[in-house]
Amino acid sequence: MITLSFTAQDILGSLLAFLLFPLILIAPGYVIGWFFNLFEFRARTKFVRGLTSIVLSLSICPILIFLAYRLVSVALVWFIVSANLVIFFGLVVWEWKQRKFQAQSAKNRLLKRYQLLALVFGGVWVGFCILNLIDIQWGDRLYFNIIGLDYTTRVAVIDAITRTGVPPANPSYYPGHPVPLTFLYYFWYILCSLIDQIGGKWVDSRMALIASAAWCGLGLMSTIALYLRLRNPAGVRKTWRSAFAGIGLLLVSGLDVIPVAIFWFVVRASSDTLWFNGDLEHWNVQITAWLGAIQWVPNHVAGIIACLTGMMLIQSLKIQASPVRRMITGCLVGLCFASALGLTVWVTLAFAVFWGVWIAALWLEKERRWLIWAMLLSGGVAVIAAMPFLLDLRASGGPSGGEWPVQFLVRPFQPLSPFIFQLPALTQNLINLILLPVNYLFELGFFFMVGLVWLQNGSRLKPQTRRFRKAEIALILTTASLVTFFRSVYTGGNDFGYRGWMFGQFVLLVWAVDCIPLIWSRVKRQSSRPIKILTAMDRQKRILTAFLLVGFLTTAVDIYFLRAWPMLTDVSGTQLHSELSPDTQLGKRTYAARLAYDFIRDNLPKGVILQDNPEKVLERASGLYGARQLVISDHTNFGVPMERYQALVDEVGLLFNNRVFDDWQTIDRLCRKYAIAVLIYNDLDPLWGSLSQLEQQRAPLYRNAYYRIFTCGNFNAP
Repeated sequence: MITLSFTAQDILGSLLAFLLFPLILIAPGYVIGWFFNLFEFRARTKFVRGLTSIVLSLSICPILIFLAYRLVSVALVWFIVSANLVIFFGLVVWEWKQRKFQAQSAKNRLLKRYQLLALVFGGVWVGFCILNLIDIQWGDRLYFNIIGLDYTTRVAVIDAITRTGVPPANPSYYPGHPVPLTFLYYFWYILCSLIDQIGGKWVDSRMALIASAAWCGLGLMSTIALYLRLRNPAGVRKTWRSAFAGIGLLLVSGLDVIPVAIFWFVVRASSDTLWFNGDLEHWNVQITAWLGAIQWVPNHVAGIIACLTGMMLIQSLKIQASPVRRMITGCLVGLCFASALGLTVWVTLAFAVFWGVWIAALWLEKERRWLIWAMLLSGGVAVIAAMPFLLDLRASGGPSGGEWPVQFLVRPFQPLSPFIFQLPALTQNLINLILLPVNYLFELGFFFMVGLVWLQNGSRLKPQTRRFRKAEIALILTTASLVTFFRSVYTGGNDFGYRGWMFGQFVLLVWAVDCIPLIWSRVKRQSSRPIKILTAMDRQKRILTAFLLVGFLTTAVDIYFLRAWPMLTDVSGTQLHSELSPDTQLGKRTYAARLAYDFIRDNLPKGVILQDNPEKVLERASGLYGARQLVISDHTNFGVPMERYQALVDEVGLLFNNRVFDDWQTIDRLCRKYAIAVLIYNDLDPLWGSLSQLEQQRAPLYRNAYYRIFTCGNFNAP
């Protein structure tokens, strides 16, 4: 029997998961697009239909699958998926017999070349995404990506949905009975769970999540292409070039590499450790670059896509559209917004405010007031469709004690925070307000400058873009103002500030596509202009080019360190191991952890309750590979009362943090109290040194150099 390395297992499992995702991320959107002829779906080539299908599936499927799963059962979900698949193949076969596609695709060789290039870009992205997120094995050493920090939570939720349904039982909180996990936006994880279930033993929840990030990236690329085509209708050449330009700009980040390099060298010169954690974004209150956001938080990016799809559907309505057509569009837009709410509450909250602002602007504009009724209908449909999720969210309570989910705070410039934190809040806010241009210059970089150039040259845009331009200005002003002056309070981080800027980032990316011909081409075409004007244009071009190159460099450096940082922690003498590992054995310890958790996966029932040391913060091995219920952990402590959480940590933590246990009586008593069946010890637990005495009384189920697995309580391993 051939045993594949963990890297090979991850590659094959993630690829299989990727190939399974079209069942829910292409077929449903194709059927919806064809039946309602959205974005003139039936008149498009099969390639463009495929891209549009991804966008529509990402936007509408999450809420439909949630409602079927939540209100009925997973059996209804599988029936809908199967029926939809039959309709999809029926449409494809019928249209093939009509020979419509051949006439359209053979029309233009240029179109075929662009489509081939798009397939190459997509393939490169999928390969990069999978190789970047899987574990890399080197002999008996195994290394995760730094992004695994966030995946420890999400993988656990996906597995919980697979095991327990919707809403899932909280996989990290079991105070003697299951507790539903409803204080979380989890629609994206439902999709991943379906792929986990279809994939069987070949696909696990982590592989499904990795594949979902790849599909999320394809969805964002498709959204950019679709938006630019609607916004700037042109010939084949210009349409495809604009799409490629917009997709290429996803590789551009801010100027983060500059302050990080400065801090790195300053701290390194003054101490024997390095100021860094492998992620360039954390030097400030981050505005996550697109490439990072797709991989770190695909659910938030999917929420952006759903909101933008709703916006595009409204913009695609024509004045001659019938009342029935407007009503259907309003209902579909409402489903998009309901999906977005379950994908990312914070991002959708910012968009909802914009939606109200846009409705008010259209009312004042008068010429397009007829759109308002469809927009109002979409809001009502969104609330009705999302009501089960909202009721669950409300019933879950939360740690805030009834306080507002957001609080006023001027976006801080984090490097200055250690010097001003003792000042009055009003003074701190005033200082941060003054520094906002500097803050955003570093975070947005090239796109900050593009915004200024676009506003200066907006009058040169084609007439077709003007209705989009007004909505874009309203979108960036509304969302940027909200995330500048408010922060979320329900989690330790500021998800509202981190993710809400994505709408502004999208608008700036679109404006950058506008500015490419204005800046990089116009000097040659307009050589008859006065010398002073040409000099100003040339200076503008040089500045933007420099910012663009630094943005590419920031992306490249961030990718490198996210992938390589865990490996670098095992390099002796680097002083990098203080956060991820107390020594230079992170790779060996991770390899041992995966072996231990694979033993549990292959030999113990799905319903068994495990427990590792709960005092460890975001224990990556447990979250990434555990795939079982825990009594207490910080992986998914959403909505858990803090006093109850800490009490459980203190009580259960005794099983790991007492340095000596003479026998198993006390351990078994506590295991029976919380139905713990299996204890997982590793060499960093204080009890590790005295485990040999306990091993003499009870043999471990599994052991290696860094891990021991024991049964406890009333559980007898099969």
